[in-house]
Amino acid sequence: MKGRIDQRRQRRKNAIKNVIAILIILTGVGYVAYKGHTGKKAVNKLCAQVEIGKPVDIYKRKATELGLNTRLIERSKNPEEPNLFMAWAGFSFSRYFCNIEFDDKGIVTARHQTYID
Repeated sequence: MKGRIDQRRQRRKNAIKNVIAILIILTGVGYVAYKGHTGKKAVNKLCAQVEIGKPVDIYKRKATELGLNTRLIERSKNPEEPNLFMAWAGFSFSRYFCNIEFDDKGIVTARHQTYID
């Protein structure tokens, strides 16, 4: 009789461990999906608002407000090559970029959007 009770307890413990493991896995997968989705939406929103001829400072502020990572690359060695403002988001294998090229006066000359999956 005592052996049956011990077996039931062991099965119950194993079932609880399995449920906890499944919940951890589902939470991790859900977090990655959520981060990818919200990052893509923020990058799409920023890139959709970019207008050629506007100052790049506007988009720097908007990228910060949207919670995007940003980087400014000034290419002063070659004046014919435009500067680059990058805003991106992503997690794990999904990365979403909005690349904004601008001249020395800070006026937007082009935008590019890329995805890396």
